[in-house]
Amino acid sequence: MIIDIKMPVRDGIFALEAIKKEMPHTKVIMLTTFGDERNVLEAYKKGANGYILKDIKPSILIMTIKCVFTGLFVMQDEIAGLLRRRIKLSAPKKAAETGGYDQLHDEYGLDAIDRKIIRLLVDGKSNKEIGEALNYSEG
Repeated sequence: MIIDIKMPVRDGIFALEAIKKEMPHTKVIMLTTFGDERNVLEAYKKGANGYILKDIKPSILIMTIKCVFTGLFVMQDEIAGLLRRRIKLSAPKKAAETGGYDQLHDEYGLDAIDRKIIRLLVDGKSNKEIGEALNYSEG
């Protein structure tokens, strides 16, 4: 199912929440012109399976639908960049609240290498760049 953020009567976030409540296995892609942080995060929290902007090419929309249908979460680079910035801003705050990144190991089972990979991903590094940083092969 594809829905927009702005709709008559109720917004797309409300519709998304209602759809997921009644039919939790329904795949929902947000297709909208609104790529602001609030809408993106709310859609993600309410269970959206994808978040893409209306300026995409039709072929990419078709690919998005196919990917979501097979179980992937899809978002454009622009939206991913917004989430990366949000994670970067909240990570130091979370670390201060929990006593540092070492707490992640206790809470999520992540070791130092896992955390380094996450930091490199948040920084937007490619698989090749991550492999080089850790002396791993890309594969």
